Amino acid sequence: MARVDGGGAAPITPQNHVQAGGGVANQPGVGAPALARNQNPVARQDEGGRSMFNAFTERAANFRSAVYNSLPNNPLRDMSVREQTYRVPLSRMEGNATTLFNDMDRANHHEQLREQALASFRGTHHATGDATQVVGQFQDFLAFDVDNLSANEVQQAEDNARQRTDNWSDGVPVSAHDFNVRLQQEKEIIALEKLAQLDHLPPPDESQEHHRMWGELSIGASLQRNVTMQETRDQLSFFGRQISVFMKKEGLGFDGLIDRKTAQLVRDEGLDPETGFNDLNNDQQIDVYKAVLKSASTANPNLMDKFQKTISTNLQAGAANFMSFLNRINIFSS
Repeated sequence: MARVDGGGAAPITPQNHVQAGGGVANQPGVGAPALARNQNPVARQDEGGRSMFNAFTERAANFRSAVYNSLPNNPLRDMSVREQTYRVPLSRMEGNATTLFNDMDRANHHEQLREQALASFRGTHHATGDATQVVGQFQDFLAFDVDNLSANEVQQAEDNARQRTDNWSDGVPVSAHDFNVRLQQEKEIIALEKLAQLDHLPPPDESQEHHRMWGELSIGASLQRNVTMQETRDQLSFFGRQISVFMKKEGLGFDGLIDRKTAQLVRDEGLDPETGFNDLNNDQQIDVYKAVLKSASTANPNLMDKFQKTISTNLQAGAANFMSFLNRINIFSS
């Protein structure tokens, strides 16, 4: 590359290059010798053959895709639809619910601390004025403590806020506003917890809030599962839809799931078999809610095994009912 006045690089002039076989080919813009213009006939045939093969392969792939998507009863397509719209989305639901719970729980913890500190502020600092003025005085008091957090405490608040934001976003960029809201919460949580220690306040009882949140999340998960199941069936072939309905006519309702998971917990913990959900304590009821959520987030990965088990179960039940019928009419009596 030639340098020109001022340090720039001069344009590169076309250069001749030696081709395989001894021919010379110029760069574009320069008249090429006859040998370079007239390619080897065998090379032209190879290039034409590859072009025809690629075109044939593309047409075959398009035809296969068209047939695959248009067959009225295509089990492979049904499996793909079920995987993409049912099993995979449901498998993410439990993790999303846990992330949502943790973020809600942290925000709720912040509010509980604020209410507790405000009640203490009214008595300890003898705040004057109406309720609005007292809240304003308390906010100024809290803001002063937040502004005087140590560098380590500010860093801890930033780390907590970033972790909450990253967990919720699942790697997707979120707005600065969302991060700043959580950051302000985390700073106030640190300041409020320091105030609680100075005022010798007991930790707030958040068990009822946990119970409420897990209950709402489990209800939402069970409803979402049934909606997703119906949406998936609407996309299946006629044959696939009939198999799905045969295995499960409709999703179990929330009350039925609560009863089933309560019975399972009663067996696992060796409780009185007559124990119902309302007889359980707060933590046990939360465990039932979590079990419902986990169940709603799980789809059988092997549909054919479940299909075979359903057929076997139905055949056994049918045989038992038939034998019971024969016994009732005394067909085997002498």
